[in-house]
Amino acid sequence: MNIDIHSHFFPLDAFREAEKYGENVPKVTLEDGRLAVVSGGGKRGNLSEGAYNAEARIKELDRMSIDIQALSPSPILLFYWDEPGSAAYFSRLQNEAIGEVVRAHPDRFVGFGSVPLQSIPEAISVANQAKNLSLNGLEIGTMSRAKPWTTLSLSLSLKPRSGSTCFCSSTPLRVAALKAAILLRGCWVTFWSSPTKQL
Repeated sequence: MNIDIHSHFFPLDAFREAEKYGENVPKVTLEDGRLAVVSGGGKRGNLSEGAYNAEARIKELDRMSIDIQALSPSPILLFYWDEPGSAAYFSRLQNEAIGEVVRAHPDRFVGFGSVPLQSIPEAISVANQAKNLSLNGLEIGTMSRAKPWTTLSLSLSLKPRSGSTCFCSSTPLRVAALKAAILLRGCWVTFWSSPTKQL
């Protein structure tokens, strides 16, 4: 079985349908026939259709002989630069979109969401919701607003009420934890991602 444990998904349709915080919606542009996404966290360009469309992604996976892929938010879509209400809103939209992809194709994808670390109560609420959306865990950036997070502060404040949590910062641990989440499908994993830039 071939498993891809590092892949970002851009839920562009969910962002296009956002009903609040219009000024904070990631901007999508067409550049040389491919989409680019710009947010307060940076820019990702040259996106193929598989970056934002599950059916196109599955065709790419089949072409590469990949059986299962872990979908997670792009670091530019963690929304740590927004005020807490906006960050919570977009985290929920993104988590719901990734959860929909996972539920529609459970034999091909597992999903990871994001939480607004600017507000611990909102982060806990969004994390609990993510567990109910068929997501297997969270992607946590290493810093927010130029302030680094610590394992202790996150483990004390974001630990889900039930189930196991693994906070992983090193690559070997992250790989092992992600493989467990994918194969067991009942494990809840939180992993660190490197910042795209200091905000």
